[in-house]
Amino acid sequence: MKDGLFPTSTRLSRLVCESMPHDAFSIPYDMDVSSYPHDDGDWVCRLEYVEIPGCVAESRDPLVALAQLEAQREQWIRERMANGEEVRGPRPPLTA
Repeated sequence: MKDGLFPTSTRLSRLVCESMPHDAFSIPYDMDVSSYPHDDGDWVCRLEYVEIPGCVAESRDPLVALAQLEAQREQWIRERMANGEEVRGPRPPLTA
């Protein structure tokens, strides 16, 4: 099937999904890292990608919080790409 036969939004979404995954996942978003004492006296690590709305994770284990945050970031990118929306970052993607 020719590209011209796809509606514009479908064609754009397909092109974005096929051509951007690597670049989109390598965007270096700014991460805010903080910790605070929980009610029981243990410390909680809070991580947030400030450019991604609602992308926040908290855990007593910083590595667990990081894994949760990365899963949210990847989901956000996939959803934007699936909807044909641009995935923007604070600066150009990292290069190998």
